[in-house]
Amino acid sequence: MHSDALSPIAGSSRSDQEGDAPFAALEYVRTPMLVIDTDYRVIAVNRYAVELTGLGAPGALMGKTCFGALVSRTAPCDQCPIERGRPLASIEHSLKVVTAGKAIRYLKEGFTPWGKAVALTFSDVTREILALQKADRARKEALAKKMLLERLRKEDAAEKAKISGLLDALPDALLTIDRNYRIVHMNSAARNMLPDVGFSTCYEALRRREPCASCPAEGVFTLTESLKVTHLVDGDYYTESITPVDDSNGAAILLRNTTREIQLIEKIREQQKTIAKSNEILASLVRLGGAMRTEEDPEPVTHLFLDLFLSACGATSAALVVFDKRASSVWFSAQRGFDDSTMHELIKTCLSERRSRRLEQGFRSEAPTRSAIVGLPIRGSDEQQVGYAFWVEPEDPVDGQLVSLFLEPFGAFIHSQLLMRLLQEKANTDPLTGAYNRGYLSNALEEERAKYALYEIPYAIVVADVNGLKQVNDQHGHEAGDKVIIAVAAQLGAAIRATDVLARTGGDEFVVLLTNAGQADAESFLARLRQNVLPGISVDLAEGVTWPVTLSMGACGVDEAPPADLTKIADERMYEAKSKHYAAEARYR
Repeated sequence: MHSDALSPIAGSSRSDQEGDAPFAALEYVRTPMLVIDTDYRVIAVNRYAVELTGLGAPGALMGKTCFGALVSRTAPCDQCPIERGRPLASIEHSLKVVTAGKAIRYLKEGFTPWGKAVALTFSDVTREILALQKADRARKEALAKKMLLERLRKEDAAEKAKISGLLDALPDALLTIDRNYRIVHMNSAARNMLPDVGFSTCYEALRRREPCASCPAEGVFTLTESLKVTHLVDGDYYTESITPVDDSNGAAILLRNTTREIQLIEKIREQQKTIAKSNEILASLVRLGGAMRTEEDPEPVTHLFLDLFLSACGATSAALVVFDKRASSVWFSAQRGFDDSTMHELIKTCLSERRSRRLEQGFRSEAPTRSAIVGLPIRGSDEQQVGYAFWVEPEDPVDGQLVSLFLEPFGAFIHSQLLMRLLQEKANTDPLTGAYNRGYLSNALEEERAKYALYEIPYAIVVADVNGLKQVNDQHGHEAGDKVIIAVAAQLGAAIRATDVLARTGGDEFVVLLTNAGQADAESFLARLRQNVLPGISVDLAEGVTWPVTLSMGACGVDEAPPADLTKIADERMYEAKSKHYAAEARYR
């Protein structure tokens, strides 16, 4: 390090230069400051520097190198004026500091000789730097937009130049007519353009039997400027420019086939409409994405989705049905333009398992009194259905890619919301088996009762109780009994559908809620358990001791009893089965 870079600050005493600087005075200096020695190590710091840098208590900085404490480097900064021996008084250095709280601050660092040390002063320029960064981003965005507009302008100009070139290359067909519209003369270009010779008037040349209703020829002979009229003949467009002939009682007609020109113009207009529509769709998707990032409640996002989707696809009516954690339940729904009865049918369609199978790939409902209702499944990030979207198909069918642009991000959003609900639901599970508890079962039953009342979608209850669990606990301990309960829960959980609910309601009692199922379905479920599931359940309780697990079960569906009596009847049937089991067991001892 050069000695002149460490000369004492102006006004300091000789004793200060020979000994240590009066560091205690730093606390009275309102400027954020720290002092480093010739090895770049911090030997003094005031509280203003600590507050500004956010790097911890003063004691945490003492003894550290300035470059290590401030910017987490192992060597002096590349542009450090102390390292390069440059005069310090006019040097300022910019730093990016990460505080202890992981916040980023931008500091301007000044250097001042302090005896044999160097004082570093700081000022916070974070706000200015962030403002500059924001302005730079805005400038770049404006530049990108300007470049895009310029490119579109050039493309538009090139297309127009192309059209102009085509017009210049087209041959001109010339006809002269008298006041009675009779053709007096045709040039070769006209004869090539109008090869038929069976006409004598201009309107006959254009495949008409009488003069056009809007023909200006009646008055054109007294005008001083030409008039233009376009005709559609056998799918081609012909433009005629009618000009009075001064030395005759007739007019000259310059006839051109402008089909290509008009088609190009229409194509450009369509392209412009497409670009405008694409920009509108992009803005809608950006707006929807912003709402999905900031909104915690999915329902406002759903209503925004409907508004943007209807505007983008040109439909007049649309609806969303969002499933809950269980696919057999609806979390919420929203609609635009559908009446209550139609919405009721759409929700019922989604909830009914037999009818929802046809919703896997798509849905289309034709009705004689209204337009077709079209629908597609909404899929989450795991490709599983999280809901369904319906809309009334407009005259021009909605493009499938456009639908995907809206449904894919919305499905991912709903999927993440459902995952959050599942995490919150962990409190409703039995810690031993992972099955749901009695509280969750009660809520699920209320949902099924409401579905049955509104949409006539049936459900059934199955009550199962482990046989002989007390004997296991008494002979082998409660840990062995827990093994039996865990094994039963695992087998029952594997046997039910994703829409069903398995709950442990007591020590050895389980309840299965079968959705979209009646009494016959419940009986079939019990038969499958008895034949295929229960015979394979056995638990090793101790060395050489295997316990074959049996269950007593009873079931009842809403097609056999009122909803309020299902659990009671299923429970009674379970106890009847248990009595038969123990009676048979006693007979064969």
